[in-house]
Amino acid sequence: MKLARLMSLPMLTALMVTGCANRTEPEAGSDVNTPTTIARPSVAVSVKPAPAQQDQTGRPVVAFDPCYDVGDSTIQATGFDPKTRERGDSNLAADTYAFLGCEFEQKGTDGLPVWSMSLMATNITMSEIRKRYADTTVKEYKIENRDAVTYRLPGDSYISNCFLAMDSAVGVINIHLDIYAGRASGDACDRARSVGEIIQKDLPTS
Repeated sequence: MKLARLMSLPMLTALMVTGCANRTEPEAGSDVNTPTTIARPSVAVSVKPAPAQQDQTGRPVVAFDPCYDVGDSTIQATGFDPKTRERGDSNLAADTYAFLGCEFEQKGTDGLPVWSMSLMATNITMSEIRKRYADTTVKEYKIENRDAVTYRLPGDSYISNCFLAMDSAVGVINIHLDIYAGRASGDACDRARSVGEIIQKDLPTS
């Protein structure tokens, strides 16, 4: 899916330069800083486990896993097909940061994908994202009192491709939307905000 392209671009390449490391799968429902109990939502499609994590810099472990912690009903409400849920090919657990992601598609009446969406949880901070994409930020706003920003990659001016970073009690949630060329139209940043407003309902508040 489209996040394979993402990993080759300057945005995350600059952040993801260290090798993968190993750690056991995080406990279900554990908070970034302190343990808490989170009832996981209904997910019909099985996905492979997230990559292992190893922290060498004091960053919190990424405990929120969009593949397990964002339910089918929420994905359906965004307009994407929960049956297309799969572990993102951009998942990375390096020595100094981690991204755990899940990918989805929206299909047209002919059964072909028209939009792709990747949901990623990361321990890279909002301030790091703002600094990195200061020149390509589209808009900053609040989603239910959560700081959020839409941005594009340096050199990417297409309205069909956009990222939204949203702060939460479990770290930054990054949403990437992309349109399949010639199959759909629209402004991905506008839709990313709408998706963020739906996804935030599945995020822990503490």
